[in-house]
Amino acid sequence: MKMKSRFNRLAFCWILLLCGVWGLSGCGIKAAPVPLRSIPPAAVVDLTVSLGIDPGTDQGQNQEQGQGEAILSWTIPTGKAAGTAGVAGFIVYRAIESAEAACPGCPLLFRRMAQINLEQYRIGAPGEKTVTFRQSINQGGRYIYKVVVLSKDGQRGPDSNRVIVK
Repeated sequence: MKMKSRFNRLAFCWILLLCGVWGLSGCGIKAAPVPLRSIPPAAVVDLTVSLGIDPGTDQGQNQEQGQGEAILSWTIPTGKAAGTAGVAGFIVYRAIESAEAACPGCPLLFRRMAQINLEQYRIGAPGEKTVTFRQSINQGGRYIYKVVVLSKDGQRGPDSNRVIVK
């Protein structure tokens, strides 16, 4: 009888010791839990540009001064390409290379030209799938444009393809 009681105590101690070690080990990460991030929107892949006449001046004056208009257009990402939160808008960037100072291999300095809020843009055009952006340009340089998608939760997508206006 004493043997059985001693065996039970020893087994109980081993079980208690193993539970203590297991309880103290945890999962190995000693930090607060972090919420999952949403998936950012995909890049615009079909950015195109065409040239037009700047509506701010008449045709004769445009031709004399060498002014024109760059008309950018692209489709709005939908489905999984829109990311988890959906598309809120776009940022249009432009870099200018002068014809004289062309430097192959030099980095381009892109500047923000506009931020397009998709909700304001689509007023009066339900179901519209294409965004158009117009900007006046002068002759004598190369204009390089790119577009970045903004999600509703503030994330930025990657850069779009680049288009060049000469």
